[in-house]
Amino acid sequence: MLRRRIGHAISWDSSVGIGRYAARFYIRDTVNASFGSDNLTRFTPGSCIQREKSLDIDLAYRLTSAVHQHVGAGVEWREEQFQVVAGDLTGLQASGLTRVSVLAPMVSQASGQTS
Repeated sequence: MLRRRIGHAISWDSSVGIGRYAARFYIRDTVNASFGSDNLTRFTPGSCIQREKSLDIDLAYRLTSAVHQHVGAGVEWREEQFQVVAGDLTGLQASGLTRVSVLAPMVSQASGQTS
């Protein structure tokens, strides 16, 4: 942050910010029964990355020194990016038998058929 005063009545400040945040997700000790005896118990479902940039400038003008009245204005620019990174596909996969048994009731209801 940078602050300056011009005379006794005008002051200004500015700041620049840059940031990055990343999170990676892990799943452990879980069961995906559709793999049977080949069951994997650990998955990495993915991660996310966020980047931010900002710049702002503020001005203040003191109207009177006795009452400390000020008029102020400011401008701010921001840019944000968010990225989702895919993880292990094995954590989302299911065998054909499991997939059919889960989706069959929904497909039947959507088409108006009853079983």
